[in-house]
Amino acid sequence: MKKDGLFGRLMTLLPRDFREEFGEEIEEIHHRQEEEHNTRLQWPALTAMLRLALTQHLNGLATDFRLAFRRLSARPLFTLAAVFSLGLGTGASVTVFSLIEAVFWRPLPGVERMDRLVNVDWSASGNETTGLISYPNFQDLRSQSRALEDLAGFHGLFLSLRSGERPEVVPAQLVTGNYFSLLGSKPFRGRLINPQDEQGRAPVAVISHRLWTTRFGASEDILGQSVLLNSRPFSIIGIGPPGFQGTFVGFNFDVFLPASHGSIAGLPPLEQRRGGWVETIGRLRPDVPLAQAREDMRRVARSLSESHPEINRGLEISLSSVTGHDEDFRSGLVLFLSFLLAVGLMVLAIACANLANVYLARLLQRRPELALRLALGARRTRLLRLQSCEALLLGLSAAGLGMLLARLAVAQVPSALSVIDPSLSLHIELGPATWAFTLGLAVLATLALGILPTLRADRFRLAESLRRGDQRSAAGSRLHRISVSLQIAFSLMVLITAGLFLRTLQEASAADPGFRTQGVLQVGLNPSLAGVRGEEATQLIQRIREQTVASGHFRKATLTNRVPLGMGARIFSNPAPLIIEGHLPPAQRQDWPIEHSIVSEDYFSTLSIPILRGRSFRDSDGPQSQAVAVVSEAFARRFWPGGDALGRSLRLNREGQEQRRITIVGIAADSKVRSLDAPPSPYLYLPLSQHPRTQMALLAATQRSDGETPALLGQLVQGLAPDLPLRQITPLSRELDRALLPQRLAAAVAGGLGLLGLLLVAVGLYGTAAQSVTARRRELAIRISLGARPRDVLSLILRQSLTAAVAGLVLGLAGASALSHALRGFWTGLSPLDPITFLTIPVLLLMAALISTILPALAVSRSPVSLHRA
Repeated sequence: MKKDGLFGRLMTLLPRDFREEFGEEIEEIHHRQEEEHNTRLQWPALTAMLRLALTQHLNGLATDFRLAFRRLSARPLFTLAAVFSLGLGTGASVTVFSLIEAVFWRPLPGVERMDRLVNVDWSASGNETTGLISYPNFQDLRSQSRALEDLAGFHGLFLSLRSGERPEVVPAQLVTGNYFSLLGSKPFRGRLINPQDEQGRAPVAVISHRLWTTRFGASEDILGQSVLLNSRPFSIIGIGPPGFQGTFVGFNFDVFLPASHGSIAGLPPLEQRRGGWVETIGRLRPDVPLAQAREDMRRVARSLSESHPEINRGLEISLSSVTGHDEDFRSGLVLFLSFLLAVGLMVLAIACANLANVYLARLLQRRPELALRLALGARRTRLLRLQSCEALLLGLSAAGLGMLLARLAVAQVPSALSVIDPSLSLHIELGPATWAFTLGLAVLATLALGILPTLRADRFRLAESLRRGDQRSAAGSRLHRISVSLQIAFSLMVLITAGLFLRTLQEASAADPGFRTQGVLQVGLNPSLAGVRGEEATQLIQRIREQTVASGHFRKATLTNRVPLGMGARIFSNPAPLIIEGHLPPAQRQDWPIEHSIVSEDYFSTLSIPILRGRSFRDSDGPQSQAVAVVSEAFARRFWPGGDALGRSLRLNREGQEQRRITIVGIAADSKVRSLDAPPSPYLYLPLSQHPRTQMALLAATQRSDGETPALLGQLVQGLAPDLPLRQITPLSRELDRALLPQRLAAAVAGGLGLLGLLLVAVGLYGTAAQSVTARRRELAIRISLGARPRDVLSLILRQSLTAAVAGLVLGLAGASALSHALRGFWTGLSPLDPITFLTIPVLLLMAALISTILPALAVSRSPVSLHRA
């Protein structure tokens, strides 16, 4: 064929069997055509040869797939177990991968050139709201920047939307006129907000595509329709692009208003430079890198500090790429999801290794048969192809099951997020990236189950295999022991991590947050949603609190601007700039930033927080009386460790406000406000009567514990403020559940998959021990013939079989230690090397390995007759 050039090379593309049977005939036809036409191979003949080669290979593959299907059908229990174990690992991995793809990799819908967008964060010692700037400062920053192509501002808030009988609370944004143009968003219907809307103060609004479909039924005549937002009429001028709901992943903004309508939420006028409320997002110029833009921001910061030192003292402006997440939150979420993905892949690896052991053992037992087939002319590639087809069928079946399980799992994500907050949602779809990932897992499973065992079993000499019969090679035993060790190591890592999450939940559930959670309901009160503002809003909130107690259904009620362990408290800090008597502030600061809450009377008694010394707030602590405060025990220890904090003085260092002398009248026991695992830190409580607020949360201690109490509270509030929409009335204990949601989720996923991995390891150890004993029947029979006792045989089998288990435990402990240190931020009140977890789980796993190994060993050691027959 070499002398025939191209024709010869084309002949090598044909399957060997077909070439040996029909090659001479095809070659004869080819030479006859060359002689008749006096020409070389033509294009029609070339394409015909290629089609013939492809057809024959496909026919061969189809035959192999039919044979593989018959072999799998002949072993239904094995096939179902293999598909189920592989499918669970695949489903877990695909589910987490789809979450990662939706949260981190998918571009923000309706946003163009996201790679050039930057978050602009603002920090100044004269500004209490870190990250937010006033509208005049925003305009100055926009005009003076040379590195930014444009700069837009926005502010998130909740509004009351009424388009029918009952109002509802919707998340909204106030945006500058260039917000949508900066993002490159295009309207689905109508138009979006422009600079003329911002300057003209027109009462217009843009709604999201989601709100248009869910609330307005995708009505085609929505444009121009009037709705009430916080009791003010606004005209809908457009619908945002499908999927667009802002620049924060998972949080839906459904209504967008011009920034000039900030008064709807009690925000300062646009011309007021004091009081930051604008978040900013910019777009870099095409030729400006991020490092150069940061240098430009330092220049602008110096300029603004010099022009307005009273507000911009110590101004710093930082830039970060827009990812759709808060950077601190993003790092923790990446770690958490990466861990879940690793758990799924570990379980899949355990299942693959287990099944690969079974395949390898079967191939090694068939070595004489395979050697004889090779001696009679069979090819090794045919064996490899047949085994690969069988493994591919298992891998694709497992991938299909995994995709089904992943689809069912991601369908539960919206309801899980709504438990945390109704405003949270995440659209997850099993798109091309997820399908490609699943196909990749199927290919890897095929490689692990089909190709590698076959290649390993193929490393033997023909004569030796025929001579040794069914004896198993030492190399095969070593491969089994290595595989078992890795399975045990992976399983131990998963189980220890799951155990740490369970121990964290146990410790957190037993930990005292320092306040009462059972029998306390919470509901947010924002009278501005009903068009009530100023002093009238403050009076309405107080009246609701008083009537709650007077109703007789609630033992006590109080108000606070910060629900302990609530989402707002966990995510956002709330420092008060304090000047403390006898204590100099930290370096480069003029005051002490101390976390604080504003509460009404009965706050401490409602939440059962003990007052250790002094008193709580009273009705007599009014605006005209002496300014007072209650501090935590950690506050008193920090600033007056050797004396009494009662009677000491504080002052609030707020620009534009009188620095009144505040007297400490009480010391309260420490309680958790921001985090369950944070150590006690100084905390300050100020009375609502002296620091009025128009947006508070009502906490009500119930007289009874039944499902009707939330409805009673809702009816009471609606009776006093019929137009006030309420978001949720939930038990305060739910905040503990929300705070521990990552640990609960990880414990459930890792625990379930870890138990599956443990089961797979136990089955694998049992199979390995049984196969090892079967392969060594002659050796064991000789040992007994020479005088070995059954217990000696049992000891020999256990010693050799458990060596792999011990090696896996050592390797798994090292991996689990590294993994637990990487995840140490999730261990609430627990050491990364928790001795209970690191001692109990390896012992349990070793016991499972011992039981799985000893059963086949006992069966053989107690049957010496069968050994002698061998």
